[in-house]
Amino acid sequence: MHAGFYVLLTASAARYVAYHGADLLVLGLALGLGLAYPAGVRWTNALPVVLAVWLVLVWLAPSFGWCAIPLFFQCLRQLRPRVALPIAAVLTFAVVLAQIRLAAARSPSRRWRAGGCSARGLSSPTPARAARAGSCWSCSGRWRPRPRWRWA
Repeated sequence: MHAGFYVLLTASAARYVAYHGADLLVLGLALGLGLAYPAGVRWTNALPVVLAVWLVLVWLAPSFGWCAIPLFFQCLRQLRPRVALPIAAVLTFAVVLAQIRLAAARSPSRRWRAGGCSARGLSSPTPARAARAGSCWSCSGRWRPRPRWRWA
């Protein structure tokens, strides 16, 4: 699980640098999160610091939301359920907001064509529609709705 955290942290940092350039604040926070994570694993008192750094990092760069799964399980493992469940809810809410922000942002990794994508899914309040509109899968010409068959 701990190695997975560092793989996700590295992948998030690589994605951020590839699409947004090297921002020293974001990369410094990512480095700080990587250095503070072992302390959060060993000492329960350091875990809130790790979570606070992660929340700030997700607010600045939503792609770091991928690191939530190891943090989620670390909270469930270290803390009592009465404390861990509200923290898990906050982590989940932060990831959902981050993914909606990623879906609404125009990223160079997407295949936007003139007249190909509509903003219909972006104005919808459900995260599933925002994610669907963000992936732009239906606009790329690969997906076609199946015709409905009528049996007479």
